Amino acid sequence: MAKLSPHNTFFQAENLAIKEAINWANSKGISTSIWSDSESALRANSSCKNSNSLIQETQQDLLQNPSMQLKWIKAHVGLAKKATKEGTHLHLQAPKC
Repeated sequence: MAKLSPHNTFFQAENLAIKEAINWANSKGISTSIWSDSESALRANSSCKNSNSLIQETQQDLLQNPSMQLKWIKAHVGLAKKATKEGTHLHLQAPKC
């Protein structure tokens, strides 16, 4: 499990969360889509010219599972409110794009 320090930025936290989700899916042999509301993190991970070591590690993890996809979802679409009403089990359908 990854740990953040108080000095980490939101950008680093978003990217670490994406990396951890990729690693979890890879460890289970799952091909899936990982949804994030962080457009900047997704753009960074799709850039071949990024020198950030966390981004480079995440890109290497993605290469282990070429069918895995990173996708953007609009933030604040009512998911948190729904989660508080339904408790810890929240079953979501993927948006119909």
